[in-house]
Amino acid sequence: MDDALPENWLHSAYIVDEDVRTMEKIQQRQFLRTFVRPTVGQRVELLVLLNRDSARDLRLSGQVMEVKPAPQEIYPMTQKGDRQGSYMLSGFLGQKGVRPANIPEGIVFDPCTCGQEGCEDGYVYMPNDHWKEKLAEDKEACEAVVGGVAGLVGAKHGQEVVCEGRLSFDYDMHRGFEEPPWNDGIPFDGRDIWRFTLVFDDHMRNK
Repeated sequence: MDDALPENWLHSAYIVDEDVRTMEKIQQRQFLRTFVRPTVGQRVELLVLLNRDSARDLRLSGQVMEVKPAPQEIYPMTQKGDRQGSYMLSGFLGQKGVRPANIPEGIVFDPCTCGQEGCEDGYVYMPNDHWKEKLAEDKEACEAVVGGVAGLVGAKHGQEVVCEGRLSFDYDMHRGFEEPPWNDGIPFDGRDIWRFTLVFDDHMRNK
């Protein structure tokens, strides 16, 4: 790999919902994004951030090739910042009309900080074992909550889809047919086809 691009060249890559909605209107095609159930053949558009001082924002454009089975179980967050637990599920359980009047021992209620007048919602953090106990006590109600969250955002936290696509170098339109080396030092051809797996992370709000 070129010296201009370090081994840990990729900082992050994710879907920006606002941008994708605009592309849907222009192309008149369904794109993968929040609030849309993933299906084979959907268009995919990712923002790719490079981990380098002179970072450029690239796009990875392609389509969904495979939708893997949804996770059998998802859990609320065990504590603030827990990326393994579902942010949306903790938020749903923290709504005033859903959470119990008296919070049982071992469960934490973190009040919402949205600043909206009269908001009494928040986030509920609980150990995985406690959620399993709730599932055992009232499986139908708990699964309805999980299903409602998945129906709202389009997929369960941790859901995976396999995609294929090409990097789009908007600042270098010749990249798709010229041979290397290229001036930016990025050793990737615009003709290369990438196969990659996307993981649904409901902590990435609107991304």
